[in-house]
Amino acid sequence: MLLLGEEPTDPTSDVSKPGLKLTFTTSQYGSLSEKLQALRLTQPIVGRVSSDVIDLQAAVNNYEGFELYEIAGDKYTEYKSMIQGELVVNDEPYYNEFIKPLIYPNYPGSIAIDGVSIQEPGSLAYGVPPFKALTPSWYYINSLGSNAFNELLRTRMPFVYNANKYYNLHFLELRKKIINKYIQQNALLIDPGQKLLFPVEVRKLVNDAFPFMLKGQYKTRLTFVQLDGTRGVPGEFIYQIPIE
Repeated sequence: MLLLGEEPTDPTSDVSKPGLKLTFTTSQYGSLSEKLQALRLTQPIVGRVSSDVIDLQAAVNNYEGFELYEIAGDKYTEYKSMIQGELVVNDEPYYNEFIKPLIYPNYPGSIAIDGVSIQEPGSLAYGVPPFKALTPSWYYINSLGSNAFNELLRTRMPFVYNANKYYNLHFLELRKKIINKYIQQNALLIDPGQKLLFPVEVRKLVNDAFPFMLKGQYKTRLTFVQLDGTRGVPGEFIYQIPIE
């Protein structure tokens, strides 16, 4: 794009000489939804966070990649990501059969269980339940900031499916609070004789181990949001766990 002069006050000025010259590009797709539809998962990637917590990443077919303002934000977007992601758990077995009954039995009602609720600021970052826990990938952001070409920018999804980490944080916080409410001590293990001290609705929470994620598909929804709040057409991307 060239910004040229018009009717200069100095008759010797050359109006054909650019006063401003810059280059910009646009996506080959008309919308974020179209871009996501063109992506094909080539390799599911499972990252270990701890012994019972994992995250999901994805290698995809070669594509045009994403920009920093889209996935993490920059000074022109007040450092807010213009792409907002969320989990789609309507038909997800792991959430509906294991996580919801254990941690969020009252959702979408009260988030409290037996009078206690999740309040730790770090645990609340992506909601309760943490349906917003589709987080920007640190390696993708670092690669965007590097002058060196990195193939990962065109072959990896820039977001990490990170809900399992926050399910676990919520599980541990509620478990600790309920144990302290009835036993009045920081007990990590419950003596078999103490199980009856807890109401029936929380016995599973205080006695069972945190459930490991199941093999299968994990659906997400991504939406491009303009600075004025205008939302584009949502698109979907499915992460996978190939292992039992």
